[in-house]
Amino acid sequence: MKKRLVIKVTAGADAPERCSQAFTVAAVAVASGVEVSLWLTGESAWFALPGRAAEFELPHAAALPDLLDSLLAGGRVTLCTQCAARRDITEKDVIDGVRSLVFAALGVAIGYLASGDAVRPITMITYFGLSILGGLWMPTTTFPSWLQDIAEWVPTHAYAALGQAIEQSQAPHAKDIAVLAVFFALFTGGAAWLYRKDTLKA
Repeated sequence: MKKRLVIKVTAGADAPERCSQAFTVAAVAVASGVEVSLWLTGESAWFALPGRAAEFELPHAAALPDLLDSLLAGGRVTLCTQCAARRDITEKDVIDGVRSLVFAALGVAIGYLASGDAVRPITMITYFGLSILGGLWMPTTTFPSWLQDIAEWVPTHAYAALGQAIEQSQAPHAKDIAVLAVFFALFTGGAAWLYRKDTLKA
């Protein structure tokens, strides 16, 4: 079974050594063939924005943009949804390849459900379907009324609505936050159960 490593980064420019160490360990693990998932939380959430990693400075340390590029290419980089919201970071602002926490949990669950080469296409199809249903590709107003009712309760729709509220300097709707929280709990719970099941098999 391929080894997996999850690293949660809580520090950014406020604690450069801790931040650099987390990115370095993650990048080395990717280079060693480990399946790595790096979570950007707290002040490290800023590195999900284009150009912010280049502003990071720490003498005698590997360049943060190079470490981040290697992680985006060979691992998974996930942005904490709540951390992003507190910093007015919306989905359209982040670097390509950076995912939100809710959908990362779904990706982990799929990773344990499927095997080998099937994981990537299944993940892409699932995300693509959720993106369309959530109105990220076209307005949900173009859907039939019954499909519009369903779309309001999918996580992609709630995530997009959360980003729009932040962009317009409005308070997020409690319903959207609740939808994201419920799906996060479901996806995380499913991923944790599948992980334990997979560990017992090993």
